[in-house]
Amino acid sequence: MKPEVRVHADVDELSRAAARWTALCARQAVSARGRFFLMISGGTTPAHLFDTLAQKAGLAMPWDKTEIYWADERVVPPTDPSSNFRLAQEHLFSRVSVPEAQLHRIQTELGPSAAAYTYRDELLRISGLQARGADQPPVFDLIWLGIGKDGHTASLFPGSADLDSPELAVAVRAPAGVAPTDRVSVTLNVLNNARCAAFLVSGADKRDVVGRILADEKGRASELPVARVHGLEQTIWFVDRAAFAG
Repeated sequence: MKPEVRVHADVDELSRAAARWTALCARQAVSARGRFFLMISGGTTPAHLFDTLAQKAGLAMPWDKTEIYWADERVVPPTDPSSNFRLAQEHLFSRVSVPEAQLHRIQTELGPSAAAYTYRDELLRISGLQARGADQPPVFDLIWLGIGKDGHTASLFPGSADLDSPELAVAVRAPAGVAPTDRVSVTLNVLNNARCAAFLVSGADKRDVVGRILADEKGRASELPVARVHGLEQTIWFVDRAAFAG
C-alpha cells in the first residue's frame, strides 16, 4: 500500500502541518492510553519542526505525558554540534516543559556497541510497560523520520546487513564519506512497529529519491531503506514542493 503524501508550499508550511499532526497524535494517545510515545530524528527539516513545536503554545502538546526517544544518533558527546540530541535540546527541549526523565537519549559516551546494547534495554522497557511479550519491539505512537539522498533513513543505509537485523538497535558504521562514521540506530523492527511512521522531506536535493520511491509501482525501490518503512496504521510523507516529484 502506498503512503499518504501531503505536499506543502515550503518548509515553513510543512513544519506547521507536521507540528499540528504531532499534537493531534499526542492528544489521541494520551486520551486512549495515558502516554504519548514519540521517536524523533536529527537534521535540518526536523529542526524546523522542533522550532514550530516550541513556538506554538496553542497546539496543547501534553509534554508532561510525552516520552521521547531517538531513531538514531551519531557517536559523539551529547554537546557536540553534530549530535541529534543537542539539536533537539537547543531547538525544542530547552524551550518547553518536558521532564528530563522523559528524554531517553542514546548514551553515546558508552561507545557504539555498549550504547546500542543499553538502548535496546531502554526500548524493551517500553515493551514491558505496554505488556508486550519478551523481546517484542515497543509500539511508538509516532515516529518522525527524514531521508537521505541515497535513500537511507535513521542510520540504516542501502546495502547494509543492519536492514535485516533481528535486534531493536544496532551499532552502525556509515559508508565512506558520511560523517560521523560511528552511529547507533534503531532497526526496521522498531520503525515498522509504529502506529504512524511519518517522513519530513524538504529541498530540491531530495526530489530524485522522493520521485523514485513514490512513483514505484512494482516495488523496485525496495532496496532503499526508506521504502521499507511502513507504519502499522499510517505511513505519511510531509513534503514541500521543492522535494515533490509530481
